[in-house]
Amino acid sequence: MDYIEQMEKLFKFLDFNLEFEAVREIYNLKHRFNNDLNLFGCFIKDYLIIVNNKVSDDDNIYSDFVLYFESARKHYNDKDIINLLLRYSKYYLWLVFEEPEIEELEKPINTINSCFALDLYPCLMKLIDNFINQKIDGKYFSKMLQFIVDIVLKRFENPKIEINFDDILNQKINFERLVG
Repeated sequence: MDYIEQMEKLFKFLDFNLEFEAVREIYNLKHRFNNDLNLFGCFIKDYLIIVNNKVSDDDNIYSDFVLYFESARKHYNDKDIINLLLRYSKYYLWLVFEEPEIEELEKPINTINSCFALDLYPCLMKLIDNFINQKIDGKYFSKMLQFIVDIVLKRFENPKIEINFDDILNQKINFERLVG
């Protein structure tokens, strides 16, 4: 996946559409991604899954982000939109570089990355955000992490297992049925 061209367009779009302070935040964010536009593109694709509840095609990440951004502007100010993006980018970088600020995440992240369960990143980012913003407590957070690790290991052993981690996070399926 080569997202370089799309991310260059994305940065130009944001540069033209945001106030100076927000543009500065975006360029600081680019720096936190070590100016790796492919990595940033992977983040944007996962971020769009969270905010749009659907997966963007690799060729449409730029246009899907622009549509999301313009739609979000109808309800939120630019600062709130950028702050949400920054918040989730922090979680994403914890996952990618395996350096979370929450000690409890270290082993689960190592396992998830070792099993190449990168499709799980959007779910984990939502779970982390729910925990940090106290929408769930520490006990539930721990149980969810352990459950996710168990499922990832089962899927690693048997790649035919299909699991929608967003459903798990939203408690739309019976946990016991999956692990039993």
